[in-house]
Amino acid sequence: SVVTQGYEAPEGETERELAAVWCDLLGLERVGRHDNFFELGGHSLMAVQLLNRLARAGMETSLAILFAHPILRQLAVAVKRPGKLTTFPLDDNPLLLRAEGAQPPLFFVHEPSGDPLVYSPLASLLQVDRPVYVLHALGMYALENPPTSLEALAAYHAEAIRRVQPHGPYYLCGWSLGGLLSYEIACQLHQRGEEIAFIGMIDSYHPALLQNSAFDALSAAEQRDAMILTFLSNYVPESDRAVLAQLQRPIDEKKAVDLCSFHRWLPDDMTCEALLLRLNTALYIRPLGLKYRPSSSDFTVNLYTAETQENEDRWRGWHGIVGERSSLHPVGGTHHSIMQQPRLAQLAAYLSAHLLPQTPYNPVVIMHEGVKTEPPLFCIPGAGASAFSFLDLAGLLPVSSPVYVLQARGLTEVTRMPHLTVEETARDYIYAMRQIQPCGPYFVVGHSFGGWIALEIALQLQAQGESVSDLIVIDSRAPGSKQSASHREAIMKLIDIYNLMLNRTLPVTWEELSPLAPKEQLGYLHQVLVDAGLYTNKTPLSALEGVFQVIKANLNTSYYPATRYRGVMHMINAQEGDCVAREKHNAVWSAYAERLTPLLNPGNHMTMLTMPFVAKLADYITTVMSQTRD
Repeated sequence: SVVTQGYEAPEGETERELAAVWCDLLGLERVGRHDNFFELGGHSLMAVQLLNRLARAGMETSLAILFAHPILRQLAVAVKRPGKLTTFPLDDNPLLLRAEGAQPPLFFVHEPSGDPLVYSPLASLLQVDRPVYVLHALGMYALENPPTSLEALAAYHAEAIRRVQPHGPYYLCGWSLGGLLSYEIACQLHQRGEEIAFIGMIDSYHPALLQNSAFDALSAAEQRDAMILTFLSNYVPESDRAVLAQLQRPIDEKKAVDLCSFHRWLPDDMTCEALLLRLNTALYIRPLGLKYRPSSSDFTVNLYTAETQENEDRWRGWHGIVGERSSLHPVGGTHHSIMQQPRLAQLAAYLSAHLLPQTPYNPVVIMHEGVKTEPPLFCIPGAGASAFSFLDLAGLLPVSSPVYVLQARGLTEVTRMPHLTVEETARDYIYAMRQIQPCGPYFVVGHSFGGWIALEIALQLQAQGESVSDLIVIDSRAPGSKQSASHREAIMKLIDIYNLMLNRTLPVTWEELSPLAPKEQLGYLHQVLVDAGLYTNKTPLSALEGVFQVIKANLNTSYYPATRYRGVMHMINAQEGDCVAREKHNAVWSAYAERLTPLLNPGNHMTMLTMPFVAKLADYITTVMSQTRD
């Protein structure tokens, strides 16, 4: 093919030599002096091939220089001839993936292969206002005196980070062993008095979980063979892995890579040299990770996990090691596919949300001030619902009882990103609750999706040694995984909720909405709600936009309680609900509480909170609170 956009022929010997190599690698007939290597189709593996080809042609450079000067004419000026190169492969760290951004940079840290470019697709998907760098370790094994521990390697990387950003706050993230390195770098920077603002671990296991007696019993040579097979099996179809396993022991890595090439197991753009570089780097770095023993800390860590197998630790061994405010974000897929589409998009969405600068927000809405000496009732609405959903209930409770509602972030301020996990939401709500009531016992009520948050609040307070009174959960689905909800599914679910509130069907269908742009769809629905009397003519469209962004985030949230609530859970379900589904949900809920007390309340999922049906609910809650006080 030919790329002709803005073509200008290369000038001078170096430009022409570079252009010839680019043409060969990229499969192009010609390359102009203003062309960008990555825009022409260059990528992770091809970049390393380019460096190797240039070296053979007597033009040596580094990944850092290629990233900084991807345009042919610029690279021609930047390449160095033999004798002018740095001798230490880590000297060019960190590499710049994205230059734009006003916020402090994000630093990705390499996984065992040392390849920095595995993060390129993820970096391109991030919606953040900050530069993105990556630390690599390709070829580290060839150093005269390479780091002999993960701590030592982290020290090199910490110094590289400080060359770009001398002082915190620091934002660090890594996949696999890169998560361990991120954590250790954070520890070392923190010991120097620096602020650590963010640590992201992408399916990173605590080293203790990766060790087992069978592996430990192997000799050093056998452990090396096992690591080679594990590394190469990522490129080999499952049906052919028996062929790979037949390699003569001890395994010669060059012969193993040649076998992969012979069977055409490698991607078309991967050379044996590129694979060997990564394999040998991984063989050196992975044992450093297995020997690493992370120290406990108060760091808030965001752990993004692949699918968790039955009986596998969802926290990957980090629970109790990292700070209490750490959170788990299930992405799904495998340890490798989590970094590939379609999982990569979900991972990027999580990271983008967590890297946004957040100003403090107060979720508390006062429904009834009551008497200050009385313990308050904290109410948590369902997905996309506001404090208004508890208005009738609050009016029927004793006048002495203070009633507060904890509203979702992003509901009334559409510029704020909603919480993406139940654990994060619960932590913010607990902070707000403690400003009102520093100590327990706490009374918490959750409706629908709010039931998940109510349970998590109880579990976190329980872990902190606080007294939690009987937990009241109103018509809530059992915790568990939720499928990804599309824009269409979210808007139709919202319409279903309004139908339940009205106890009739709104005159709107997907067929009417589908030809419209997303914002126009909300505008159309807004007018329908005004006509139905749910909104007034003065209700701004932004009110519906806030509701929609929260409900969509809630629908895409998974929740697996980490432990069991040591108390009574009052499960109050709608009488007009599906009785079969109700029994199934109650059976799951019972696993998360020492005692489950079921109760039916008149009405459907929404009308049970309104008059006249809410009267029975109010009487029951009043009785529970008075008995607990006594």
